[in-house]
Amino acid sequence: MAKKNLVLIHGWGASSWVWQGVCQHLSNEFTICTIDLPGYAQIADQGAGNIQQIAEYVLTMMIQHGLKESVVIGWSLGGLIARQVTMMARKQQVRGLITIASPPYFVKENGWNGLNPQQLLAFQQVFSDIDTDVGIANILRLKQRFCALQIQGGYKPANFMAWAKRFVAEKVASATLNLGLEILATADFRALEGDFIQPQLHLYGEYDRIAPLALPYYQTTGLDYQVIMGAAHLPLLTHVHELAAWIRILSNDKTTV
Repeated sequence: MAKKNLVLIHGWGASSWVWQGVCQHLSNEFTICTIDLPGYAQIADQGAGNIQQIAEYVLTMMIQHGLKESVVIGWSLGGLIARQVTMMARKQQVRGLITIASPPYFVKENGWNGLNPQQLLAFQQVFSDIDTDVGIANILRLKQRFCALQIQGGYKPANFMAWAKRFVAEKVASATLNLGLEILATADFRALEGDFIQPQLHLYGEYDRIAPLALPYYQTTGLDYQVIMGAAHLPLLTHVHELAAWIRILSNDKTTV
């Protein structure tokens, strides 16, 4: 029997190496394709200037790899991209959606918990002087701050410092980082994902400060969600066993076709 397909989409600031632990747990059971988004891993930006164009790029990569009936999985920013891919794809291309630490809207507003909009704006302002030494140093500090936020409040594994060092050191085009922040600040799938025809599962860390669970939203929409106990924003490093188990459950569900 042919293995089922998983397409993994990374988040802001780091390319597909973040999926190493997940791949190690699932590569014997699934055909896994990790897709580096435009501007990451020495890939040109492909002229992608918005979430729709990034999703088109992902769908093109899936076609080039011959992937059909795939479960698309996105972490953090990648969860927003995965939603857009699912919305644009035919059922024959995407048969399921899993998001990890990725709410349908990231910004705090009345009745909705999330990132402080002023904090996001401060992150974006870092890119106003990117052509100076000060600007480059500020980008590094931004990545360090974001990295610290990802683990805050949750379990901190022994290998986190090595992970953080690689995250901060990875060179990503400044325009790509800025575009990612713009998507985090503006993309809103709250009124859309309930209409997706594909089965979906949304996984959250218990202590996530970046992407907290909006429980009333899921109670109202009836969309499937699970909380990974003890995790913050980085369950793909800190709770990979639990994460892999939930991926297996949705991906092997006979209704996910």
